[in-house]
Amino acid sequence: MWAIGGWLIYVYIRVKGAPCMPGETKIGKTLQKLKKATSDSDVKKKCMDIIADWKKIAGAGGAALSSQPSVASAPPATESSVPTTSPKPQPKVKPEPPKPAAPAQPTNNAIKRRVSVEVAGVVKTGNATRDTCRTMLANALKTDENASQYDVGNIASSLETAIFELHPGVDQKYKNLVRSRRSNLQDVKNHDLRKRVLEGDISAKQLATMSTQELANKDILAEIERAKKEAEMDAQIGNVANRTQTHQFQCGKCKKNDTSFFQMQTRSADEPMTTFVTCNVCGNKWKFC
Repeated sequence: MWAIGGWLIYVYIRVKGAPCMPGETKIGKTLQKLKKATSDSDVKKKCMDIIADWKKIAGAGGAALSSQPSVASAPPATESSVPTTSPKPQPKVKPEPPKPAAPAQPTNNAIKRRVSVEVAGVVKTGNATRDTCRTMLANALKTDENASQYDVGNIASSLETAIFELHPGVDQKYKNLVRSRRSNLQDVKNHDLRKRVLEGDISAKQLATMSTQELANKDILAEIERAKKEAEMDAQIGNVANRTQTHQFQCGKCKKNDTSFFQMQTRSADEPMTTFVTCNVCGNKWKFC
């Protein structure tokens, strides 16, 4: 019993965390009362031993907290018995690479300068749309290698005037005409058209009313002509009434001789006509000269 009592006093002092005398606590006062009131010499001696050890611990300023009282055996406090907490290592955060700066956007004025470069000799009308169209046409004419020899600004102004006379409302038709003239004049392959306009062979009024085929370059005209001939041949092939039935030709696909054919002049007049053959069995088609 006394061993348990001494151990509890030892634990109490350690839990309290600061040294205190027996008379400052209820437990100490109780022990002192018990020591005076008891007639049992053994009990009185045990109380005196506990109070003496208590005073020894408290008087040492807490240095003897690690020692045991004589009435009980208590395990010494070691560093390993006291749980310690160490701060958890913080995960390393990989720094994000700096984002590249966005390219500076050109201002509206810079965009306008890049779209339409002023050309000397362009006559101003006071209308922003018309003046822009005149500048666009002048820049298209300037793509010619010999443009510096001509009054490009005046020619472009005359062309815009002719277009404006056709569509004075500056409406969508007016804008479409300007775009088509500009597109064909600045076409790299359309050198002949630019040359004829700069030299005056084609007047401003003529250029304003020219058709798409008249404005197109030679390559486009050749492609249009080829497509036209192919369409005519397709129409002839599809027209059964114009085909002659014959067993003269053998189909290379089904080996039958049930065919029909017609002839058309597809090349120059001194060249032989082209024969177009259709198999009536499998529909295979071929041609030869």
